[in-house]
Amino acid sequence: MILFRECLTQGIVPVIIEDLNRNRYLEGLSAYQEGEGTDRLVELLEEEQKFYREKCMYFME
Repeated sequence: MILFRECLTQGIVPVIIEDLNRNRYLEGLSAYQEGEGTDRLVELLEEEQKFYREKCMYFME
């Protein structure tokens, strides 16, 4: 919810992690905590953001 709110506050498409990708999200967080960088996490967030936008566009058209 915090991530969703911050996206709206900043005027960007919100990110919602789908249940299907929960493990990828947790792995990305773990990789970041272990000093492996943010690449996996950023990739997933971008994919989820795109997916959410496409779902919204379906209802807006």
